[in-house]
Amino acid sequence: MLDTLNRAKCYRELADGRRRLATIAFSTETRNHFVRMAAHYRMLAEADERAAPLVEGHPAEVDHNEVDRT
Repeated sequence: MLDTLNRAKCYRELADGRRRLATIAFSTETRNHFVRMAAHYRMLAEADERAAPLVEGHPAEVDHNEVDRT
């Protein structure tokens, strides 16, 4: 569980960094790229948080089709 939550925290930090980069990007294309990356990292973080055991080692239900891994 701890590894999953640590990974989720890392994904959230990566998402925050990409959002910050999007705010200073010069071109619309670059800004949109960073926004898409931030959204992707946020989805990965949310998926890991749902996968972490909730109570006494019982994992949450995770819909792996919900996370776009492209």
